Amino acid sequence: MYSPQKNLSCTILLTTEPVAALLAFRRIGIADTAGTASAFSCVQSLRSAGQKRMSRKQESLRDLIENRAVLHSIVPRRLCRWALEAIVQNTLPLVLPEGVSLDTVDGVGRTLRSRILRLLPGIESVDPFKFGWVRNLKCDPKEFDTWLKVDTKAANSPRRKRPSDAAVRRVVQNYVDGEQSIGRVTSIPRMWVHVQKELPATYEQAVEALRVIEGGPKPRGRPRRGTPVRK
Repeated sequence: MYSPQKNLSCTILLTTEPVAALLAFRRIGIADTAGTASAFSCVQSLRSAGQKRMSRKQESLRDLIENRAVLHSIVPRRLCRWALEAIVQNTLPLVLPEGVSLDTVDGVGRTLRSRILRLLPGIESVDPFKFGWVRNLKCDPKEFDTWLKVDTKAANSPRRKRPSDAAVRRVVQNYVDGEQSIGRVTSIPRMWVHVQKELPATYEQAVEALRVIEGGPKPRGRPRRGTPVRK
């Protein structure tokens, strides 16, 4: 039979400290040792679950990909594709707000899973992190590392070493030739995107290769005037 007093006491049990919850149980007549112990155990379990959710670490997917790509010598764009594929396959969990999943429909009828699936076919030509919703994706670092070691090709493939400067220059030269063929000046950001698709090179290697090919850094700004000579 429904009892407002019992219903109120159960609400108190879920939202207050253990002592207050035990007092609520006594008010509805559960004052024996077994009932008290059971109530205390229930409250402790609820508190532990809440603390576990609050203490779960999270880091942006972008930072995890950039850091692990360097650590494991993987092309960042390739690692990004692996991670997004694993997310939609439910092998790499995201840290999402409570009550939200990959299949939660947003205000315009889209789900996170469908947005990732639409992005994947063009990931080689489009930087996925230019989209704000991709930059907002977060993972638990431990879960990301476990996935990277166990469930990806990186676990079974030999570790790639940093490429030679000559190899980087060849890739950068291809980029420069492509820009010149369409009459466009070179750009360090575009060059870096091109290199990342081809080699696990460092940013410094790529910039240095471009400077060598173009004969040094480009002049910037107005030339400085000489210091006037005092008479």
